[in-house]
Amino acid sequence: MALSHFLKLKPEKQEAIIQAAMDEFIEYGYDMASTNRIVERAGIAKGTLFKYFSSKEELFFYLNDKIVDEIRPQVYIMDEEIPEGLFEALKLITMKKATIRYRFPREYALVLQMVKNASHPIYRKLLEKYTEQSMQYYERLVQRVDTSNLRPGVTREEAFRLVGWTLRGMEEYILEQVKTTEYSEEFEKVLYAEFDRTCELLKYGLYNPEPRPQPQTVQTNPAASENIYPGRVAVLQ
Repeated sequence: MALSHFLKLKPEKQEAIIQAAMDEFIEYGYDMASTNRIVERAGIAKGTLFKYFSSKEELFFYLNDKIVDEIRPQVYIMDEEIPEGLFEALKLITMKKATIRYRFPREYALVLQMVKNASHPIYRKLLEKYTEQSMQYYERLVQRVDTSNLRPGVTREEAFRLVGWTLRGMEEYILEQVKTTEYSEEFEKVLYAEFDRTCELLKYGLYNPEPRPQPQTVQTNPAASENIYPGRVAVLQ
C-alpha cells in the first residue's frame, strides 16, 4: 500500500527521492545506507519516506527494479531485431551490454554492487530474480537463432555455451579498458574491432584447415591368425 502513495507523487518528486536513494546506496552500500540521509538528500520531511516505502529493503528493491527496467531495453533484442546467425545475435547482445557502463555509469555502479556482494541475502534475492528473467530471455533467443550450419554432432546448447563463455570474457575485457580510457566514439570503434576479431577466431578456429592424419591400418594374415589363436578360429568357424 505504501508504494501506491509514492506512485501518486508528481514525477519530479518521485525522481528526487529515487536519485537521493541511488546516491546513498552507491556511496554506502545497502547495509550502511541511511534513510535519514536519503530524506535529507531528497529534501523531504523526516519519516515521510516510510509513507511511500514500508522499509529500506522495499525502497532498495524498487530502485533496482526501476534501474533494470530502464537498462533492459538497451541490452535486450526485440524479436524482429534478432539476427539469424548465432554469432551475430550473441555479438549484438554483448556489444549492447558492454556499453551499459559508460551510458549508465551510476546505474551500473549499483548493479556492480549487487554482483560483488552476491552472497549477501538482499543482493542474492535480486540476483536470483534477474538471473531467472535473463534465462527466460536467452531461452527465447536460442529458439529463434538459426544454428542449422553447426558442425555435425554439435548441439545448439553447446554452441551457445561456448560462444557465451568467450563473449563474456570479451565483455569483461571491454569493461576493463573503459576503466582506464575516457570514452569516445573512436575508442568504441577500436574495442569493437577487437571484439569482431575475437568472434572471427572463435567462429573459424585457430588452426589451418588441414586434414588430420588417418590412423594406419594393419593388414593381417588370416592363416597366421589361425596359427596364433587356433581355439578362437575354431569357435568362429
